[in-house]
Amino acid sequence: MPSKTPRTPAPKEATVRKRRAHNKSRRGCRNCKLRKVKCDETRPKCEKCVSFGVTCNYDSKNSDLQPSYDMQVNLTSPMVPPQTPGPTTHITFPQFGVPRTIYPPIITGDDMGSFQLDMDSLGRLDRFQNRTVHTVGTKSAGKLFARLTVDLALAHPYLMHVVQVLTVIHDRYLSPNPYSKQTLTETYHLSRAAALFNRKLSLPLLNDDRDGLWATAALLGLISFSLTDASSAEESWPLAPPPNDGTDPLEWINIAESKSAIWNLVNPSRPDSRFAIMKNDYDTAHPPFSIPLNGIEGIPPDFAAVFDLCGWVSAKTSPYYTQVHILISLLPIPCERGSIIRFLAFIGHMQEDFKRLLRERDPRALLLLAYWYAKVWKAVWWIERRAVLECEAICRYLDRWHGDDKKLMDLLMFPKRRCGMAPELSWIGEEEMGLVSTGPSPVFPPPFLRTGNERMCALCSC
Repeated sequence: MPSKTPRTPAPKEATVRKRRAHNKSRRGCRNCKLRKVKCDETRPKCEKCVSFGVTCNYDSKNSDLQPSYDMQVNLTSPMVPPQTPGPTTHITFPQFGVPRTIYPPIITGDDMGSFQLDMDSLGRLDRFQNRTVHTVGTKSAGKLFARLTVDLALAHPYLMHVVQVLTVIHDRYLSPNPYSKQTLTETYHLSRAAALFNRKLSLPLLNDDRDGLWATAALLGLISFSLTDASSAEESWPLAPPPNDGTDPLEWINIAESKSAIWNLVNPSRPDSRFAIMKNDYDTAHPPFSIPLNGIEGIPPDFAAVFDLCGWVSAKTSPYYTQVHILISLLPIPCERGSIIRFLAFIGHMQEDFKRLLRERDPRALLLLAYWYAKVWKAVWWIERRAVLECEAICRYLDRWHGDDKKLMDLLMFPKRRCGMAPELSWIGEEEMGLVSTGPSPVFPPPFLRTGNERMCALCSC
């Protein structure tokens, strides 16, 4: 009999899991679409947004995933009449929830979005108007911003977000811990401001938007100076290691410089601008810098030697040329609130070649930035933290890696003295010498006829 071949059992068909049929949400809110959850389409607020704690945004004017501060006030608890206190008697008080929103609501908005003010935001707006805005730029600029900013912020949500950020940073500066880290409130409002601001700039420019855009750019410039999480010199650039996320440590300079681009775009000096008066005040109080096409006129010999400057050098041949000329013209000027705008020109005129040297931690470029920090660090609060910490960080970095360069170290003594790293009496400047001297004020020879330490104290009028 022929042998029977055993049959191989047929493989079982793979079980295919069928997706349960469901109805797609066609008219859901944007928040649910961003979160990739099914919207229940309840109006005016869907249940998913309510449970997630964000403001529902069927309306295109509402921002995406904006936190909701709605809280119900419990007014139904019965009032218990007070009793005469006794050994075992307790007085019971009704429990009330604390409302975090305003009724009727205050909503700012334009065609790009809206901003509903809760109690916290309204408190920050009040502190901005009565405190923070008066520290913006010069006194005349502070008065002008105090008169205009709130009205503009109520019409332009990106400006309202910027106002919130700057006020929170000022709150931290005035707190017992001024070097504390960035808060979630700052992060949220700054991200919303950047998104709305960039979206507005991508659209055709309307005349009604010009003043709001300029106010936003001006306040963003202040924020760029003040926003740093470093709390010591070791945590500050250039001592700190490069960030893992590739963030540019000089991004604040780029943001500060962008004000010039916004100025050219919106022209706040135009006759119908509410900021036109600022140009007249600025031109009167701060004449433009006169930088020669070439040469070293007015440059001290020590600086010319360290930065390799001579009679034929120009901005095209030396990346240090412009910054040295601006810095030398600033050194005799006391840096205070009335002159801070002029000192900001050092940042505004910074060329790409010089910024590249800073990113590479070039010692001579760092020296110039340390001098600038040493001049501006106590003038206004919004630059103080960065200037104090990064000035010391630069001095320690140069000490650590370039301490054998004697000419560089000689020029570094002025920033080091500002940082408290060179406390010797011989390095106290003319103004400080007058404060600590018990006898007649010391007599100094004229500037540029002095040598070494004496010349530096005379130049900076510190």
